[in-house]
Amino acid sequence: MASGLQQSLEGFNQIEEKLPALTEGANGVAAGADQLSGSLSEWSAASSEAKAGASEVSAGLEEVISGLKQQSEATDDSAEKARLDGVIAALSRISEGSKGVSDGVGKLSASASDIAKGSNSLSDGANQLGEGTSALSGGFTQLKQAQDKLANGANELKNGQGQLVSGLTTFGESIDSALSVLGQLTEGSNNLVSGLDQLEDGSKQLSSGTSQHSEGSKGLVTGTGKLKEGSSSLTSGMGELANGAITLQDGVAKLSDGSGELHDELKGGANEAGNIKSNEEVYDMFASPVKLDKLPINNVPNYGTSFAPYLISLSLFIGAIVLTMIFPLRDPAVKPASGFSWFLSKYSVMAVIGICQAIMVDLILILGLGIDVTSLPLFFAVSILASCTFMAIIQFLGSAFDNPGRFIGLLMLILQLTSSGGTFPNELVPGFLQGFTPFLPMTYSINAFRAVISTGDYSFMWHNLSILAIFLVVALILSIIYFIYRYKKLNGKLNEKQEEATV
Repeated sequence: MASGLQQSLEGFNQIEEKLPALTEGANGVAAGADQLSGSLSEWSAASSEAKAGASEVSAGLEEVISGLKQQSEATDDSAEKARLDGVIAALSRISEGSKGVSDGVGKLSASASDIAKGSNSLSDGANQLGEGTSALSGGFTQLKQAQDKLANGANELKNGQGQLVSGLTTFGESIDSALSVLGQLTEGSNNLVSGLDQLEDGSKQLSSGTSQHSEGSKGLVTGTGKLKEGSSSLTSGMGELANGAITLQDGVAKLSDGSGELHDELKGGANEAGNIKSNEEVYDMFASPVKLDKLPINNVPNYGTSFAPYLISLSLFIGAIVLTMIFPLRDPAVKPASGFSWFLSKYSVMAVIGICQAIMVDLILILGLGIDVTSLPLFFAVSILASCTFMAIIQFLGSAFDNPGRFIGLLMLILQLTSSGGTFPNELVPGFLQGFTPFLPMTYSINAFRAVISTGDYSFMWHNLSILAIFLVVALILSIIYFIYRYKKLNGKLNEKQEEATV
């Protein structure tokens, strides 16, 4: 007993040395058990929420699958139906995966409950271990006081050690269960992620298929409208084609008849041509198949007669300009009594010279060149009026403006060479020159000469002579005004000189 107690005391001493570490380990085990119990409570709550979420996902997928099945049954497009069936199959696999997740989460929740129970047992054992350690420490103290309490302390120590072993065994089993449940939780989480990915892919396929279905429906409506329009156009075109075929058939029949007639006529013509004997009369007939009878409206025998109106007017106008070079238009021969008498003294000379040149030109044309006119008196009258008009115009320009006036007369002559219609009709003259034609006196003298020489249209002649007379009257009035003004100015200067001489 003593040696046993000694051995016991030695063992207790060794145990006493290990008690601080044992106490710290027991406290750590108790704290870890408490933390494990709290964590398992949180795991249990999270697993319950995950299970509820998985159930909601599964229910939502079931509703989507039901709607797609109804759409698949309602559609008539085989391609669209096959596409919807593929989506339904994919969603069904996702739904099964979601159910697997829900079951795994349920198992996780149940395992978490078992782990929580083992954790509570571990906590109790750890607490008992702490109490046993405390009791062991007190026993060592009491060992010195009383040996009889050694047995009781040893028994208590034995009981505490048994409880410690039982608690540690329970703790190990709980740890294994927790590790197994954690593996199931990991696998379920992976299945959940995979199912969610499949759900996302299926949703994208569903959205794409719905968009394609919508675009296909729009294309079908558009194509149906175009098909309807094309059918109407085809019907109209078939009708036109039928009418054209009938017309073509009639034309072919007429062409066949005409070809037969042409063949018969050519054959007959060839036979008749073979019977014709060539002679001079036949040759003449082919050379001149048509005999022309010429009946002139206004006979113009030669080229000179056609140019006579232009050349007569031109020579009379040039004669008026040449006269101003040898006859003074401003200076009076004697002192005039008035401005009008001054004008009359100048124009009377020019008018006589104008009449003489007109008669001389007409006699040369009739007697010398043998020109034929429709009326000799009217021919002379037109010549005299044209000559006097040109003299009046040149007199005004030369008297009023002197040498610049003579230059203006030359410019008028040059302009009349192209714009009076003497060489070519006015319609062939450049457009900007046609605007001057109505304001040139030679335009009307040429028309009057043409009427009296060739056409005999006397009404047209009198019309042009009346316009030419307007040119004559306007030129005479302007000359009278100038000479009256010049006379008053000159008479005023003479009076001033006489007054100065008297003074």
